[in-house]
Amino acid sequence: MVFIRQVEELDDMISRFHSEFFQKMQRNIEKEKGMVDREIQQRKNEKILLYKEYSIRERVTQHDGIGQACKSGVSDSNKEWYLSEKQKKEDAIRYHEERKMQLEGKTAFFEQLEKEQAGWIKEILSYKDTVPEEEGLTAQMASLFVDKIFLYDGKRVEVVLNFKDEYQTLCQLIDEGRYFPMGQTRETEEGRG
Repeated sequence: MVFIRQVEELDDMISRFHSEFFQKMQRNIEKEKGMVDREIQQRKNEKILLYKEYSIRERVTQHDGIGQACKSGVSDSNKEWYLSEKQKKEDAIRYHEERKMQLEGKTAFFEQLEKEQAGWIKEILSYKDTVPEEEGLTAQMASLFVDKIFLYDGKRVEVVLNFKDEYQTLCQLIDEGRYFPMGQTRETEEGRG
């Protein structure tokens, strides 16, 4: 059960890491998505105003008393101007909608990454209070924790854990000084040396 206690300590560190990194990333993405949404809405509003301006230009052209040949030329240039400006607005909207989709993809990526990073720890900790420490592993816990068991001559046994790589990575981060057990800081760690 010492392993579970060590994992519990790592869980506390992971929780701090998640609150610092993943939540910060999610806040930044949400902030950017809000800005993109405002840009999309602004371009849509500009498109509406553009049509209103085009329609006013068309009415003025029809009522200013210019000859028929001239009306047709002015109307055509108004229409060309309108279609050109409308296309620019639609391109801007399309660009911002694509950007929004990219941001939503990033959000999904970070949510999945967070689940993968902490999932194995949560799974181990779900067994924390199931069995008294002196009883050892239950069959269910062994199937979760143990990947392989090798038996050698001379009664030697090697047990390979399922979460060995993840556990070693987190222990390495602690050894490198990038994460500290609960209640410790960089200063208290260095002060012991």
